Amino acid sequence: MYCFKLSIIIPVYKVEKYIARCLDSIFNQKVDDSLIEVIVVNDGTPDNSMQIVNSYVAMHRNLTIINQENQGLSVARNVGLAKATGDYVWFVDSDDWLTEESLSIVLNYIKKGFNLFSTQLVRIWENGRVLKRTFPEKISSVSRIQYIKSFPVGAIQRFIIKRSLLVDNGLLFYKGIYHEDAEIAPRLVFYAQTICLIHEHIYYYTQRENSIMSSWKVKNTQDYLFVSQRCFDFCNAIDDFEYKVCCKVFGFKVLLRAFPYNKIRTMPNVKMIFKKKYFYIMSVALKIILTRKTSFHEKFMAGIAFISPLLASYLLGKKYSYSEK
Repeated sequence: MYCFKLSIIIPVYKVEKYIARCLDSIFNQKVDDSLIEVIVVNDGTPDNSMQIVNSYVAMHRNLTIINQENQGLSVARNVGLAKATGDYVWFVDSDDWLTEESLSIVLNYIKKGFNLFSTQLVRIWENGRVLKRTFPEKISSVSRIQYIKSFPVGAIQRFIIKRSLLVDNGLLFYKGIYHEDAEIAPRLVFYAQTICLIHEHIYYYTQRENSIMSSWKVKNTQDYLFVSQRCFDFCNAIDDFEYKVCCKVFGFKVLLRAFPYNKIRTMPNVKMIFKKKYFYIMSVALKIILTRKTSFHEKFMAGIAFISPLLASYLLGKKYSYSEK
């Protein structure tokens, strides 16, 4: 039995167009197979994705396939985690791919022994547009408070995670919801204590045409509201006051993202929920304003939402103008 250093978990569902690119980007790297295990979780995909995956089995003894009925992304990731044996895990989406030398880079980083590593995702659109952001060069690691205040939190793919951090703290993806990354991320960062920054660009994050923003459903709004409440509940359960404040601000941002400005205007059901939550948004904004240790920028954002939740939605949409999966 191998003592794997890194487990890469790849849920598969309707990705026959992308899965070969994803697997090639992993298996074509010059890394000892005994250091990496690849776990593909077939989430009941109805297309030809698994025929493509199966063609890799004979060539790669470190590839494991798990088949299950369709249960959604969260369950697929949890199932993969339960099977993983590596010291660290990396949740990779099947329509994304890793850069050359990325695995060597990650293996060198994890020698440092941090519980959590974070990288900037290279966002790439199918029309060729690329968005590449970088971490400040002189910063190699940050506290959990610094990270949740100033660094990207959503999109679990950015994190390489010590498996024991997830297992020991019972961190699993919430079943049956969209935006499950935003639900788990604040807890993940909290328990990690310190986060090591990976400055190299190692992950290409595909922005597909059928993204969340372009195929928004009422469920997106409902699940963002649920995730926001989960975040507030976690705030109330922890003793670290500074992180509690940061988590509250994060939950407030999630609350605002439940109502994209253009969806309020074009989707009657979203508009109806927004009207019902209008004064709730204002009340949460007021709490942010009155909370000690919130920054001027955070109070300013909350102030806008207190005056006009609709304006806050519009401005937040401008800030996060790129689409998401």
